[in-house]
Amino acid sequence: MTCGTVVRFRAAIPLTANGAFTVEADEEGPVFHGPPVTVSGQITGPDLVLNLLSVAAPAATPPLQFLLHRGRAGDFPTDVVCAD
Repeated sequence: MTCGTVVRFRAAIPLTANGAFTVEADEEGPVFHGPPVTVSGQITGPDLVLNLLSVAAPAATPPLQFLLHRGRAGDFPTDVVCAD
C-alpha cells in the first residue's frame, strides 16, 4: 500500500517507561514538502495511538489521531486516503 503523504521522523523514537513518545518529523508528498510536524503517542499492549500535529497549525487545532492495533487494519480519519 502507498499513501500520498509520508511522515519521516528526524530521530529515533524515544519511548518512556509507559510507552509514550514525542518526536519531530517532516511531512512529504509526491509534489510537496509540508511544514514540520510533531508526532506523539503511546504504545499500550497491541495498540499504538499516533497523534500528528503540524507546527504551522493554529493553537486550537486538535491533532490528527490514528489508532493501530497489531493484526488489524488501521483506524484512520476519513480524510486520510491511501491507494493499493
